[in-house]
Amino acid sequence: MDDVLIDFEEWDSLAYVSFLSMANKVSGTRVEPKRVRAAKTIGDLFEIVKKES
Repeated sequence: MDDVLIDFEEWDSLAYVSFLSMANKVSGTRVEPKRVRAAKTIGDLFEIVKKES
């Protein structure tokens, strides 16, 4: 959960958009893109989805 997103080569603009789409679908609401852009760790992304669900 503490892994830093920028340390993942795979965390690029396509991964960002894919995550945003998945988070919107899972939560059933609109996740703010700025919250995902501000995420620094895997745990941050988890909290975004958890709070919206």
